[in-house]
Amino acid sequence: MDIDRLSAFWLNCLDSLADTLERENSNEPLIKTIDEVVKQLRNDNAAEDILAETAEKDFLAIAAKTKRRAVLLVDNLDLVFERLKKHELYRLRAFLMKAGAPVLIGVSVYPPKATQDYNAPFYDQFKTHYLNRLSLLQMQEVLLRLAERAGNEDIIKHLAANPGRLHALHASLAAIRAPR
Repeated sequence: MDIDRLSAFWLNCLDSLADTLERENSNEPLIKTIDEVVKQLRNDNAAEDILAETAEKDFLAIAAKTKRRAVLLVDNLDLVFERLKKHELYRLRAFLMKAGAPVLIGVSVYPPKATQDYNAPFYDQFKTHYLNRLSLLQMQEVLLRLAERAGNEDIIKHLAANPGRLHALHASLAAIRAPR
């Protein structure tokens, strides 16, 4: 789902919570509640700020019913932060700083600008861990494990039969430098 506004962020969180409960085969009534809340919010024609506030409160109330603290895993956090308006970022930061708020774990290729600029909403709010480039052997192990988990024997055979291609891929990935 493209997250281009704060209400979409919270709707995505609600959808993800329902998906998690479904995978766990737990709490069917709560899953139905989430689906109804999401449907109602998506059909709501309220102003964005009101919709975002309602979705945030609904997420918090429903997450509390699980008796667990939510952990939000956000891929491409830099893109999410770029798409949200500055006041939405400040609102999200204020929410995440409250006692008992969900834990946000985000990943991005580059540190989001909203975390780097002194005047940015999330300046100095995250504990940053930089990951080093994978070695050729690590890259091969990751690809083999992914192929095994997917049950794709063709990839396993292809990697064994064409080691030069893996070397070339590893070298080409090292040469790629995206602009910051």
